[in-house]
Amino acid sequence: MDDILKRVGAYISDTHMLARGAHVVAGVSGGADSMCLLFVLLSLKKALDLKITAVHIHHGLRGAAADGDEAFVKSWCGQHGADCVSFRADIRAKAKLAGISEEECGRLFRYECFEQVRCERGADVIAVAHHKDDLAETVIFNMVRGSNMKGMAGIVPVRGNIIRPLLILRRWEIEKFLEQNGISYRTDATNFEADYTRNKIRLKVLPYLSREINARAVEHIADMAAGALEVSNYVERQAKKAWDRAAQPLTDGHITAAGGAEIEGDTGCAAVGMTHVGLLIDVLAAEDIVIQKALVRMLIERETGKLKDITGKHVQSVLSLMALTPGKQVHLPYGMAAVRCENHIILKKREGKIRREAQKTEAFMDVAVPSSLKISQPGGVLSLTFEKVGQIPVFFKNPCTKCFDYDKINDGLVLRHRCQGDYMTIKGGYQKTVARLMIDDKVPGTLRDRLWLLADGHHVLWIPSADGGRISEHYKIEETTKHVLMIKIKGESDDGRQD
Repeated sequence: MDDILKRVGAYISDTHMLARGAHVVAGVSGGADSMCLLFVLLSLKKALDLKITAVHIHHGLRGAAADGDEAFVKSWCGQHGADCVSFRADIRAKAKLAGISEEECGRLFRYECFEQVRCERGADVIAVAHHKDDLAETVIFNMVRGSNMKGMAGIVPVRGNIIRPLLILRRWEIEKFLEQNGISYRTDATNFEADYTRNKIRLKVLPYLSREINARAVEHIADMAAGALEVSNYVERQAKKAWDRAAQPLTDGHITAAGGAEIEGDTGCAAVGMTHVGLLIDVLAAEDIVIQKALVRMLIERETGKLKDITGKHVQSVLSLMALTPGKQVHLPYGMAAVRCENHIILKKREGKIRREAQKTEAFMDVAVPSSLKISQPGGVLSLTFEKVGQIPVFFKNPCTKCFDYDKINDGLVLRHRCQGDYMTIKGGYQKTVARLMIDDKVPGTLRDRLWLLADGHHVLWIPSADGGRISEHYKIEETTKHVLMIKIKGESDDGRQD
C-alpha cells in the first residue's frame, strides 16, 4: 500500500498536476481503476489538504447492473466520508439525437458532467483513472491510424484541467492494490466485448505482445510515449519561436507575387476577423527541416482549423514551393491551395466550378468556424451559430443542435442554394442526389431552388430547418471523431418572433 501511495504521490509532485489545497473532481464509475483513484486521493487528502468530490454517471444502458453501480458508489462514498454527485442520462436516446455512437456520446456526456461539477463547486481539476495499460492501448491505436509524433505520446498526465494520477501504474498493480486493501469494485461486462477497436487492442493485441514478444511490452511502449512527448513538446516550443520570425501578417484582398502578378481574393482564413499570415521563404529555408515541417503544419492549422487529413506528403509539397517560381501552387485538402508568392508562402481557397458559379449570385456564403449567420428559409429565419468543440461539448441539453465530424470536411463549408451534381450520403453508405431527396421529401418545386444547403463541395452535409432538417450520414460523429462541428439553431417567424 505504502509503495503505491508513495509512487503516485511522487508522480503527482513530478508532473505538478495537483497544488496543495486543491479541490478535485474525481470521475468514479465503480470499476477497479476509478475506485483505486478515489481511494488514493482520499489517502492523500490530509497530506495535500485536498477537497474531493466524486462524480458518478449512470448511462441508462445496462439496466439493473448500472443501478447497482450507482448504488455501490454512493454507498462507498457515504461510508468513507466522500462527497458524491450522481448524474443519469438516456445515452441511447442522446446518441440517436446527436447522430453519434453510444460509446462516444457516453464519453462526451461524462466529461460534460465533470466540467459542470467543477464549475459549480469551484473545483480546480478533474481527475480520471487512466493507467499505463490505457496509455499503451492509445499509442497503438494512434500508430495504426497513422499518427505523427504527438500522437505517439498517447495519453498525457495533464491536459488543461484534466489530470491522470494513475498513469504510472499497471492495471494488474491496481487490482492487486485493491485486493490488499480490501476495496471492492464493480465489473462492467461490456469491457470484455471485442466490438470496438480499443477493446480489441486491450483484449487481444496487448496480451499477445506481452505474452509472445516481450513481457515488458506495455512498460516499453509507455517509455517510448514519454520520449515522444518530450520530443514533441521540444519541437513545438522551437516551432513557436520560429513562427515569430517566419510568420508575417498580410492584408486580405491582394497579395503581390513577382512580376506584378496578383493572387486575388480571400486567402482562406477560417475565422472572421483573423489576420492572414504568410511564411517568409528566406526565414523558412534557414530552419531545420523538422521546424520547417512544423511551421507548415502551424500555418495550415491556423488558416483551416484542422490537420487530420494533412499528411507528410502534403507538408513536403508545400515546402517544395520554396524552390519554384512565384505564382506556383499546390493543392491541399479542405479546398485550399498553398501559393508561392515573391517573399511568402500563403494559403488561399481553391476556386472550383461550384464556387465560381455560385458566387455570381447572392445565394452563396462562406462559413467560418466559429461564426454566426442568418438565413431565410421558407417559413422563417434561422439563426445559425457554428462552433468547433472537442472533448467537452455542451450540445446535449439543446435539441436544436446539429453535430458533424469536423475533420471529414474537405473543401470548406459554404451555405448556398442547390447546384447540379449535389448529393447526400444516406443510410447504408449510398449516395442520393439532392434533387431526388427533395422529391422524396415532397418539397414543393417552387421552394427547391430557394432552400439553403450546407455543403462541402458537391457533398451536402445538411438541409437546415427549424426542426432539424436532413443530414448526411457521411458526416455523422463516430468513435474515432476528434473534433465536432456544432451548429446551434434558433428559428424566427417571418415577423421576427422567436419559435
